[in-house]
Amino acid sequence: MATEPRFRLVALAAAALAVPAARAEPPARPAPAAGQRVVAYIHGNVPVTREEFADYLIARGGMDKVDLLVNKRVIEAEAARKGVTVTMHEVEAGMAEDLRGSNLDRATFAQFLKERYGKTVYEWEQDVVRSRLLLGKLARGRVQLTEDDLKAVFDERYGEKREAQVIVWPKGKGELTADVKDIATKNPAEFDKLAANQPNPDLARAGGRMMPVTRNLPGEDKRVVDALFGLKEGEARWIETKDADTAVRCLKIAPTPPDLTLDKVRAEVEKEAFDRALNGKAIPGLYEEVRDAARPTLTVHVPPRPDAAPKLAARVQHPDPRVLAVFADATPPVTREDLGEFLIARGGYEKLEFLVNDRIIKAEAGRRNVAVTPEELEAAKQGYAKKLGVTVDDVVKHLLPKQKMTAFMWEQDVLVPELLMTKLCQDGVKVDDADLQKAFDNKYGEKRQAKIIIWPKDQPRAALREWDEVRKGATPEERDANFDRVARRQLDTNLAAAAGRVAPIGKNLDAENPLIETVVFQLKVGEVSQLFETPAGIMCVKCDGVVPPAPGVTLGQVKAGLEKEVYDRKLAKAIPAHFAGLKKAAAPNLLLKGPPTPKELREGAEHIAEQGADRAGGLPPGVPKPKN
Repeated sequence: MATEPRFRLVALAAAALAVPAARAEPPARPAPAAGQRVVAYIHGNVPVTREEFADYLIARGGMDKVDLLVNKRVIEAEAARKGVTVTMHEVEAGMAEDLRGSNLDRATFAQFLKERYGKTVYEWEQDVVRSRLLLGKLARGRVQLTEDDLKAVFDERYGEKREAQVIVWPKGKGELTADVKDIATKNPAEFDKLAANQPNPDLARAGGRMMPVTRNLPGEDKRVVDALFGLKEGEARWIETKDADTAVRCLKIAPTPPDLTLDKVRAEVEKEAFDRALNGKAIPGLYEEVRDAARPTLTVHVPPRPDAAPKLAARVQHPDPRVLAVFADATPPVTREDLGEFLIARGGYEKLEFLVNDRIIKAEAGRRNVAVTPEELEAAKQGYAKKLGVTVDDVVKHLLPKQKMTAFMWEQDVLVPELLMTKLCQDGVKVDDADLQKAFDNKYGEKRQAKIIIWPKDQPRAALREWDEVRKGATPEERDANFDRVARRQLDTNLAAAAGRVAPIGKNLDAENPLIETVVFQLKVGEVSQLFETPAGIMCVKCDGVVPPAPGVTLGQVKAGLEKEVYDRKLAKAIPAHFAGLKKAAAPNLLLKGPPTPKELREGAEHIAEQGADRAGGLPPGVPKPKN
């Protein structure tokens, strides 16, 4: 079986350590230049700098975050100019409020953020909660509430509510005759039937029933709301709107509590009304004004993105390749250093080990004068695509995006390390006659058809009980049925779907669990093994049949193909073992452990404020003003 031409450095890092071959120690390198910060060391004294790590992240899709950083810079700079700050305690309180609003615990909320928005909790706190709080403080003075505003919120929260049943029949979905409408209006059973068969699937599933609503129902046609609140319980009415025929039926009326007045709940109503006005109009309006004044423009040093918003589609020339975005006001420009720090803080630190692994491999390749040519890289891409039955273009356009990988990342983080490690290991891989004979016996020799059941290691009692169950039965047919029934209940979905059946097992199985092979070849057809423990869990095997050797096939006929298969398989095992040896010798020391500490966040905010104050007089020297 050919080696899968894709492996990740993280997989190599997890391989079992092997004793490295004798090797010369790398020459001592000079300490990092003044001002450079170290995030890791390899071989004791070889530094990996923060700047190098930032470049690594930027090259791997980091430029896609420039737009977000620009928006954040606009807000932070305006807040610095106005002397507005947000403390860590305020951010934590804002996060707690979001958790209460979501009715989720922190762990579940974190999973929700990852799946829905692709964000970590840290990103949510810093890029959403913090920005929202800053804009809220900046925009507070814009909110002026009237008594009518308070009454509207009071009516919505505490006013009369009506439980309703609704039918929405869009124009063009089959006209409803006057008779059908009239019958549904007068006969509740007919109304129920029509509601359950209306075109809108969500309304149809609920039989048209809605949660109790108030008179202030956002986004709904006023004629429909007025009609509902003009009905008595049990009454129905049709309303013709521009796009649909709508019927409402009043099911229940819940009046406002007679002793509840606005004055009794004024404080909470004022807070809700204020928050609505602040978030609904004041904050978005202020942000648009601030952004229009700042007029951010990306420089030509940011590659164009086809999905970029029109405001960020333009590019401006700039002599400094480190500058990624400039502004028309005193907002400090966005630099590569800023972007690098932004990426490191937002989960980038988790990828430091990938960079360290890359450095370890390339250092060894350099020591042994091993390199990858462009032709070899192209051949590797073609080989990978051919194995999948697609073109390289298909891989880049369709497969890589699903894995959140760019073409650059595929080449530099997958193919190049694989090719280098292959060259570093290939001379040590040998295939002898014994290897070929074992491979021949496994592929063309006698096999056993088997079924397997696996139980979790922490469920020995359940395994023993069900193992006893699978062996019961007065006839082979009954025992087969019992085994299949239990096999279909096991946790492994693939095994359960096949009633435990696996591909025929040959001798000399090159697998992590050779015990399975030993056990199944000791069984007679129909027999079930004793329980035994494997890394996968507690297991039993049933011999379900004997597959005879392939007729007429000799080792000489298939030797060449087997030799390549055995070589590829041994090489695939040698690569992670060899890398583990290299990594053990390098003894990497990762100094960057997680997102910024509260102290680092405060220092960063102070740095932004200082930049804003220093540049209050205008754009810094050498930064061209973007064109309108």
